[in-house]
Amino acid sequence: MAHPLIITGMHRSGTSFAAELLQACGLPIGERLFPGDAGNPRGYFEDEDFLTLQRRMLQEACTPGVAGWPDWGWTEGERLDTGAWERHLPEMRALVAQRATLPAWGWKDPRTTLLLDHWIRVVPDARFLFVVREPWKVAASVRRLPSPLFQQRADVAPRIWAFYNRHVQDFLRAHPERCTVVIMPQLVADPAGTLHRALTHLGLPLQVDAPALRAITDARVQDAAPQDPGEEQRFRTAYPAVVALWEELRGLA
Repeated sequence: MAHPLIITGMHRSGTSFAAELLQACGLPIGERLFPGDAGNPRGYFEDEDFLTLQRRMLQEACTPGVAGWPDWGWTEGERLDTGAWERHLPEMRALVAQRATLPAWGWKDPRTTLLLDHWIRVVPDARFLFVVREPWKVAASVRRLPSPLFQQRADVAPRIWAFYNRHVQDFLRAHPERCTVVIMPQLVADPAGTLHRALTHLGLPLQVDAPALRAITDARVQDAAPQDPGEEQRFRTAYPAVVALWEELRGLA
């Protein structure tokens, strides 16, 4: 029986793209997937059972009354009451048990990034694929979301990017043998080769169909929003610590 594959990373980083590619490789990622919308017309590829549970867990763990975006588990204090999640362990185990008879399976949700230490208790044989995207591109994408918090506070998206990717960094250090990092520029440039290397490292016997993956990639690129050519340099000047974290994670890919 194959190890379950958990696909995660910061929001707007390409986790939906990676999940669509892996689904095309034959990975079952759920029967009821959260539908697409204006922000992601091809779909989010998120199993609604895992999504609903993790949304609830993160919202419960955020400090009440503190400004932020609890749906993503982020508030100004960047504190999560992880002890509140103990009571959800039976529900987490039940979701896994419903899928454990499949020869291969997995799920995708960026929120999993903040719940990694709890999930590894539930699925100790899991493998983890982290998708990391340039923080200035993530920040630009987050600012397009219909929320005054993101549109009026330029610092919020970089802070959430760093909050999520520090969790990735810590988990990688603790469990390097069961994790792989995929960065978006490589995934877009060579989807088949990048996933083949990642799956080989993780010991997952999925079939990589290069033409199918290229067709998905081309469609995603056509739908992508145009980039401001000066965005990267302005971001590097304003958020050097975030850029340093990006460079470190990029080096691990």
